[in-house]
Amino acid sequence: MNILETIGLRIRELRLDKQWTQEKLGEVIGVSYSYVGRIERGQKNISLQTLEKIAKALEVNEAEFFTYSHTEKLNPSEKMREIQEINFLLYKQDLPSILKIKPILQEMLKQMKK
Repeated sequence: MNILETIGLRIRELRLDKQWTQEKLGEVIGVSYSYVGRIERGQKNISLQTLEKIAKALEVNEAEFFTYSHTEKLNPSEKMREIQEINFLLYKQDLPSILKIKPILQEMLKQMKK
C-alpha cells in the first residue's frame, strides 16, 4: 500500500466514523463525490490544503488524522466493500429495525472476539 492509498483509507475510515457519504464530505469541502472517491482509493494526489480541509471537515487534528492504529493490514478495498455493503443494507431499514439490529450485532461482535 502506498502513501496515497494509506491516506485515502484513513479519510474513508474517518468519514465512515461520522456516518457521512462521499457526497456529504464533497459538499462540505467543495469538491465532487467522485473526487472524494478517487482520493479514498489513492488515485488522486491531493494538496496539503485539501488534506487540511478534509481534516477540519471530519473534525480531527493532525495528530489524530495520522494515527493509523485502527487501519487493518488486510486488503483495504475488499474490507471497505464489505463494510459498505453492510452499511447499505442497514441504510435501507427503518429506525425501529436498526435499533433492534444494533444490540444483536454488538453481541455477535463481542462473541467473535472470544
